[in-house]
Amino acid sequence: MTASAVLGTPTFGDLKAQAKLLLHGHRSGARDACERIAAVHPRFAGQLLVQVREAPFALVDALLVVARECGAQSWPQLLAERFTGPGYFVNDPAWEWAIIPDPARPLGASGCLGPDGCFASYERCVEDDRLRLHLALGESLATQDVRPVVFDEDGHRFLLRARGTQRSQRLALLCFDLPYSEVPHDRQAFLGVEVHAGSRP
Repeated sequence: MTASAVLGTPTFGDLKAQAKLLLHGHRSGARDACERIAAVHPRFAGQLLVQVREAPFALVDALLVVARECGAQSWPQLLAERFTGPGYFVNDPAWEWAIIPDPARPLGASGCLGPDGCFASYERCVEDDRLRLHLALGESLATQDVRPVVFDEDGHRFLLRARGTQRSQRLALLCFDLPYSEVPHDRQAFLGVEVHAGSRP
């Protein structure tokens, strides 16, 4: 099941697409875009539409407008209210979140950080056309049955395949991969770590 199936529309990706359309509308001088901006963006309060049209306007501004139109005060607040927690990111049966994916912290060029001493980094392995993810887990998770799960911004779930594990008492270094053809492209991806309920201490 995907996040979009749980929540219905709009998805995280839908809202980002709305912001990009608004940004394009502002750049083209569309009246409806400028009216939307003037109505909710605090920097443009009380300005004439011609002033809004001629003012600098970036994607971060468009995200703020979309968030305000959705009833949130900011884009991070909208993410926190709608796209976090186990109600949005769905587990397989018998698995639960050790680290819930966080839309405010997408996987980037150098990976992402999480609680419990968790660090994840990933790379494209050209020789076998795969995404390889290296996951370091701290003491609290090192002895449990864990697996990383990646969601794209539309809520589609990708389960990475285990390649190898090195464990010590205080640290587990795990390697997983996913065929590159299955990797979310041109979309943000969010990493979570599931733990099997039967392996909880």
